[in-house]
Amino acid sequence: MSQPTRFWRFSYDTEADVQRMVSEGTLLPATLGLRSQKYDPDDCVARRVRTGDGVFLAKYDPDLGVGTIVAIGVFQNQKPANRVSWKSMRKTVSPNPQGGVPPWRERCFLFEGTRAEAYNFAADFQIHFPGV
Repeated sequence: MSQPTRFWRFSYDTEADVQRMVSEGTLLPATLGLRSQKYDPDDCVARRVRTGDGVFLAKYDPDLGVGTIVAIGVFQNQKPANRVSWKSMRKTVSPNPQGGVPPWRERCFLFEGTRAEAYNFAADFQIHFPGV
């Protein structure tokens, strides 16, 4: 399998959920937060995510204006996408205030290519998943 070229961000409800997902290799979409038609987490897991896509567990802090990533992973299956090879990590990214913040308020979204490049996600995957 090659390095991911598509990168998803899923929110989480609690730190305990993060620990469970990382230890069990699963995805538990958040039940709290906005849920749009474009990126309904249930639809993403059921139909849109592909095997080999990259994924981050992260939350947005509106007071600081940053997104904090706490885990990085690669989807191992699809339809439904519920198996993930996870690694813990810490990274803070700054969404663009002119349009980049609304997706971070959602429960999940797919990063646009230019944002993924700006955040240098490909390098993160090479570091955490060198054999992929």
